[in-house]
Amino acid sequence: MTTRPDTATSQDQQAALTHEAPAGVSYRQIIILAFSFLVGVVLSLVYKNAQASETISFSTASLITFLFGIALSAASIVLAVAAITLGKASEQAMIRRSDESIRLQNEVFIKTTEALGRIESSTDVTEKRIEDIISGRAGELSHAIAERIADQPESKARDSKSLESEIRQSLLEKLTSPRPTLSEEDRAAQQREVERANIVYRKFQSDTLVAIAKLDSVNIEKIGDGKFLSAGDDLVDGIVTVNGERVGVSSFSVQEHVAAQHSKHFSQFFRSAAAEVNDRTFNRLLIVFDGPLDAASPFKGVIDKETKILNPEIVSRIHVFEGEQGSARDKAVQFVRSLASKSLPGPSLVSKGVDAPKKAREDSA
Repeated sequence: MTTRPDTATSQDQQAALTHEAPAGVSYRQIIILAFSFLVGVVLSLVYKNAQASETISFSTASLITFLFGIALSAASIVLAVAAITLGKASEQAMIRRSDESIRLQNEVFIKTTEALGRIESSTDVTEKRIEDIISGRAGELSHAIAERIADQPESKARDSKSLESEIRQSLLEKLTSPRPTLSEEDRAAQQREVERANIVYRKFQSDTLVAIAKLDSVNIEKIGDGKFLSAGDDLVDGIVTVNGERVGVSSFSVQEHVAAQHSKHFSQFFRSAAAEVNDRTFNRLLIVFDGPLDAASPFKGVIDKETKILNPEIVSRIHVFEGEQGSARDKAVQFVRSLASKSLPGPSLVSKGVDAPKKAREDSA
């Protein structure tokens, strides 16, 4: 429990100091003192002259000099007294500010201590609630499992209460056990796997673009990494011209350590690519994967979803190639070769090879 220190007395004293009139001499008193001094000097001179029986004569210049000297002396006295007064006032102001700063620091310390106490108590309550939730859930599960086991005709006769207690204890141990952390060696091995997967994908990407660029009647416009969230020519990895058609090429990886990054932006890429195909930025778009797409692949899900809502004419100009051990590269090269020989594929989106181009060639024959 945190208690607030008794600061009432010090605050009252500070308030009293704040309202006290600053000690010093007023300007009125200074003027009276200076006037009294001058009068005393004049009277002393008159008295001395009267006692000496001498006549003192002042010329105009001497009189002016005498009076000017007296004025300077009086001004010096006034300035000295004013400097003393200002020094005392500034000292009092510094004392008041120092006291105010100490008071604010004490208040901040007290409020910080109270806030930390509330946070600590809230953390304790949260941990307790989590433990209660886990304990209660484990109890419900263990009770249900024990009842099902007891209802089985082939189960041996056992006390359901003891069985429920064993199951509950096992669930609690599993749910509350700390998560294992990777060692330095495991993290290093994981990093090596990521680097190896990137090297394999980069080689596949390069080989695909080079193989397409080497075909006859193919003019290269661009070779370089595309950007998932860009538009236009920057969206794809390569652009070639075949028989007057601009063909965009983009490659993706299904490997574990690279697919996570690619699949995160694939939906946005596919929609942007479809928009570019619709705007005739590309007459055709080739999407080439370095492995097969299974039913659970996030790439497969995006392709199936987007092609259902796109215009069929746009879908017919987007071609997806996938297969084992880089076979998708060969399929994409064969497809571009068919375009160069004016053997155009059918209107459906290619997903499992070059069956559509073959069928088109057979129909033309």
